[in-house]
Amino acid sequence: MMENLIGVFCYSLIYVVLFSIGEYCFLKLEIRAEYTRKMIHIISGLIAQSFPWFLGSSSVFILCLSFLFILLWSKRNIQLQGINCIERKSFGSELFPLSVLLCFYVYKSTDEAAYYYLPIAILTLSDPIAAIVGQHTNSCKIAIGNQTRSLIGTMTFIASALIISIVLNYYFSFQYSVVLLVIVSISSGVIELYSRNGFDNITIPMSVISVLCCNKLIHS
Repeated sequence: MMENLIGVFCYSLIYVVLFSIGEYCFLKLEIRAEYTRKMIHIISGLIAQSFPWFLGSSSVFILCLSFLFILLWSKRNIQLQGINCIERKSFGSELFPLSVLLCFYVYKSTDEAAYYYLPIAILTLSDPIAAIVGQHTNSCKIAIGNQTRSLIGTMTFIASALIISIVLNYYFSFQYSVVLLVIVSISSGVIELYSRNGFDNITIPMSVISVLCCNKLIHS
């Protein structure tokens, strides 16, 4: 029990420092919230990749739910402007810890490490990379609902997701075929393209897990 509390405290401290850096960059260095938000998104996800090594299920539950409530409170009370001061409507920041929690529980219930590492890595890296590329590309724009999306951004997402999947597949010896990893990358890219208001923070990881689960069922 004490080890769990120490782990939660240490990670909480790391995230508090990260959020503080984001606030400093926004308020003092006058970096746009879109960029501080993406910085926090990327670093938060990379930190979360270490959860299976140091935290148990109860610790991850406490940590993720605590930050979910903090993020909800900050938006309601106009705090954490480095995350919340954006012009578009988005629930992405609140959905991120929930997504990490869901992926962690799927991993623990199936004992399939890929169900945690792959979706979180793709969400952490491919999503912001695609957003940055898409925002700086004026060509190949399409209207989806009330939003304009970039096909170049989607292609960037798919390419980066494939690279990430191949690297993790090799590093963790998941032994997935390249064809499956291509399907994972394309399906998550298409899901990202049609997800709105930050819901891609949930739909991307769930699409990755769904493809991996279907593959397991087919080969079982």
